[in-house]
Amino acid sequence: LSIETQFCVGREGWSGEPTRRQRRGIAGDGMDVPWLLVAHGSVTALVVVSFLCGQWPIFEGTFVQSINHFLTSGAYRHFLRLVQAACGTGARDLVLGVEQYCCDRPNPILQVHVVLSIYVCCNACSYHEKLGCLILMLCYARLLLGIG
Repeated sequence: LSIETQFCVGREGWSGEPTRRQRRGIAGDGMDVPWLLVAHGSVTALVVVSFLCGQWPIFEGTFVQSINHFLTSGAYRHFLRLVQAACGTGARDLVLGVEQYCCDRPNPILQVHVVLSIYVCCNACSYHEKLGCLILMLCYARLLLGIG
């Protein structure tokens, strides 16, 4: 069969005519995946640029600065409000105590965990593992540097 006629063969067998989905151009020819990857890559790039560069003067008053503010401090404040609303001030104080224990003083267990995570990140093999590890390393950098 030629290339043109191969697309006309469906589950029902040879019909000689393209199906309605094929005529409308939604035949699932595999072109949906690249657009999904482009969208995923764009959102990832926006989050990374917002996280790393959102405090630069060039981004003042833009949505990049807003995303940076949410990522670095706003999300945590909303999380604390949610914990307080759902479980009371005792649970919020517990979360703040865990934060103080893990972040505001030397913690060798956390440091070993960070070093092992960075080692795993350097040896990750697939794209999504590397992306996840990059985000994890950015979170650890924020944690260790006390940004926010």
